[in-house]
Amino acid sequence: PVMNCVAEQFVNNIKRDCLSHCVFFSEDALRKVINLYLEYYHKYRPNRKYGGGFIMPDEQNDDFIGEIKKKTIIPGLLATYIRA
Repeated sequence: PVMNCVAEQFVNNIKRDCLSHCVFFSEDALRKVINLYLEYYHKYRPNRKYGGGFIMPDEQNDDFIGEIKKKTIIPGLLATYIRA
């Protein structure tokens, strides 16, 4: 059967980046981590299509001036860096 390659890529990404590193004791914890990963996936992950930049860049950070700060997406797993 023909599969959806975009869906398969997303499932592989979330398993590799997130779910394979965690042990969940409740459904709520799993849902919280998945929602945080979705925010990262749709806004902050680097993408070749955008020259290695964010998918949804913050217009305030386009001037390339300012202190760079770490923004934690999922504590201990995913983080990104933005200009303050």
